[in-house]
Amino acid sequence: MNLKILIWTTEKDFWMAEDFDAIKQTVGRGKGIGTVTIDIRFFTASKIGTTTRKDKVVRPDWKWFKETFTAHADGYNAVCFHFTSKEKKLWGIKGISGVYNNDPDRIFEFVVIADKEKMAKKYKRRTDFWRIFVHELGHGFMRVTGKKSNLVHVYDYKKHNLDAFYRKEVDVRKA
Repeated sequence: MNLKILIWTTEKDFWMAEDFDAIKQTVGRGKGIGTVTIDIRFFTASKIGTTTRKDKVVRPDWKWFKETFTAHADGYNAVCFHFTSKEKKLWGIKGISGVYNNDPDRIFEFVVIADKEKMAKKYKRRTDFWRIFVHELGHGFMRVTGKKSNLVHVYDYKKHNLDAFYRKEVDVRKA
């Protein structure tokens, strides 16, 4: 599987592109992963579509996400919406730093909320953007391979080793 990722971001200077080599290296460790390409586009809005769960977690609405981003991502098999904690507060997003859309289509859709220069806890020399990005993308690989999606949480929150997650758990050759 060649992975072609489109990132929509609110950040005009595209600072997160500094993490692309590390993302490609980590994700590329998965079995059956061919080339990993990442493209980036700017997005601006004063408000976005949101939905509130019963537990009061507010997140971007997936119908809105698909109409706004996925509908304009022909040829991509992963679509990410990145924004900062400033937009998170402006748009009333609560209770998340990233989220994956667990729907049955073959496109990995996810959100990453990360700020420039914020470093990931428990990971040496890795940014929050890198950690949240590879974490949420990992949920997509688990869904298409039929493995339990919570394996990402074990490797991220308990083992603090998302590199090992891609080496040991991601195998798309049979998907």
